[in-house]
Amino acid sequence: MGFLCAAALHRGMAPPVRIPPAQRRGTHAPILRLLDADPRRRHWRNEFDRLAVPERDAIAGLLFAMALRRKVAERNFSGLSELLEMGHQLGLANSPIASQAAELLERVTEAAPTLLASR
Repeated sequence: MGFLCAAALHRGMAPPVRIPPAQRRGTHAPILRLLDADPRRRHWRNEFDRLAVPERDAIAGLLFAMALRRKVAERNFSGLSELLEMGHQLGLANSPIASQAAELLERVTEAAPTLLASR
């Protein structure tokens, strides 16, 4: 994390003052509904709520990554599969975290018969 902060503070590496608009509209809303299903209010949400809709759509990939991580942490593999399908439909699934989540589902599917037989 320290390296990331140092790199961000390097001259010419500052984040943009304004978030550039997304190429697709409405991509953040379905993922945000999934994240909002968790009743806990997240610390980032106040800042997110200040963003304009085009800015929210621009960071839909970040929301998608957060939702994927939560499904994995919950071991909700059916929800993970549904989320990957949603991400594909929204054009967000072309990312390393989406690939890793899909590979995890493949490993779980392959291991399931062995794990169930050992019960």
